[in-house]
This record gives sequence, structure tokens and C-alpha cells, in this order.
Amino acid sequence: MNAEYRVAIVVSSEYAPGLAELSRHRHVWAVRTPIIEAAARTIWDESAKGSLESGVTVFNGTGDAEADLSSILAVVEEHHGEYSHDPPVSMIEVFGVRVTEQLAADFLELGFSRFDEIEEGFIAYREPTT
Repeated sequence: MNAEYRVAIVVSSEYAPGLAELSRHRHVWAVRTPIIEAAARTIWDESAKGSLESGVTVFNGTGDAEADLSSILAVVEEHHGEYSHDPPVSMIEVFGVRVTEQLAADFLELGFSRFDEIEEGFIAYREPTT
């Protein structure tokens, strides 16, 4: 059985208005900015409990979207990868930065080998292991 499991990473404050909706359908990792933190607090106040399948986690960034994404990937894998979740994360939606050669290499190290650009960023896909 190949179940799809999505996670999102937000590295720009411009996506704060959609954070609540996005976090209802997947777990979101969002870079800590004042506007992101305010949106996250509202989500936390309205949520009964945290979940790996939904909700939001904020992380400290540097203000460099590409560097922030690169720095959080291992943590996301630790929480949602094959040793922590069944099924492991198979898609990571990224909001706030385009895929670059370096980001593609970072994702490839974790087994994500296909990338689709979307208006807000990109989606990285990990092929299922059989």
C-alpha cells in the first residue's frame, strides 16, 4: 500500500494568512516571524492537541529563505520520516522559495528526487520504497 503523507514548510511571512487552512490538512513547519507566530498562536489556541498529521510548528530562521529551508529539512525528516511516521512523508510542499540546485541536492540526500514548481514555491516528492 502506497499512502501519501504530506508536510509543508513555509519560509516566508507572506503565507501567514493561509497558515490555518494549510495546517488543517498537513503538518506545517513555518519560519518564526511576528506575523507567522501570531497566526500559529491562533491555530494552537483553537486546536485541542498537536498532531503529526496537522497543525503548525514554528522554527527560528535567519531571514534567508533558502538557508532556512535547508536548515530545517533534517528536523522535518526526523519527525516525519521513516523512523518516526508510518507511512513516512512522501511529499513536502514548500512555500516562499523556488527550488535551486543546492536545495534539490539537499532534498535528494533525503530521497526526494522529483520536483514540481508551483506558484508559491515547489513540491518535492519521494518515491515510495517497496
